[in-house]
Amino acid sequence: KAESNGELVDGTVPGFVSIDDPNYVDPIDKAAAMWIGTHENKTSMEGESLYAWANRMDTIYFHIDDPSFSANDEILGGLKELKSDLATCVDVGTSQDDKVEMAYKMRVFADDVVKYMTVPLVQSLISSMAAILGFTTTDLKDIEDYVILYALVTLSPIEVCDSSSYDDMYATLVTKGKSPDLDDFRNALNLLQSLYICLGVTCNQVGVPLFAKDNPNSSISDCVDPPDKINLVGYTPTSDAMLQSALVDLDVRTIGTLIEMEAFQTAFDVYSMGRFTRD
Repeated sequence: KAESNGELVDGTVPGFVSIDDPNYVDPIDKAAAMWIGTHENKTSMEGESLYAWANRMDTIYFHIDDPSFSANDEILGGLKELKSDLATCVDVGTSQDDKVEMAYKMRVFADDVVKYMTVPLVQSLISSMAAILGFTTTDLKDIEDYVILYALVTLSPIEVCDSSSYDDMYATLVTKGKSPDLDDFRNALNLLQSLYICLGVTCNQVGVPLFAKDNPNSSISDCVDPPDKINLVGYTPTSDAMLQSALVDLDVRTIGTLIEMEAFQTAFDVYSMGRFTRD
């Protein structure tokens, strides 16, 4: 989204030099490079790139409702779409109205890409918790520290969505992160799964870890996404469109939390474009 005093203009991108400048770097190219690294093989799991890490996590989870789901495929698809839309947005032949519409479309795609990037974070958190309890093995040393690390980087969006639940999970996974017991694991997992909507992920996207097949007591396989057509206090909608509108309460809660944090620009962004709702 290129803008100046609130107006979209040709040839500039916030935080980057003009596209006519020889030092210009396409921001989508930069984002893709930071995620992919130098991998050429789509199935590569070697090295420490985020792309390889996401592929590694995908090999130890299976997706019941959509076995073909791949977070990396969705991320790459979103980045390609963003790259195409950015080129159109800054093209001198694109009208002002089309630029505004394109900016909103890019905002939605960028939000979706971030949500797909959250999937391997959630998978890593669950796997680290399971490793402490002996449900699975790991080559990582000090696995307790990884639980704390993944909790800190994964749970932040929940704080603006449901601060009370965030506090409970923080106490279990961070404060008590080095010594959880089976009940801690179950309670934290159940709470985490109930808040997937705050993270923008679904049960099917996260999937079920392979070790859950051999450990029925892990409670991993109990996660179920809400149906498209939900019953709201006795009112059953005719389509799943109502579910999108019903999520506006999460947008309102998020806006309130952001205002308390004095993050006014971000609050306005959620107000004007939505985060949980797309209507």
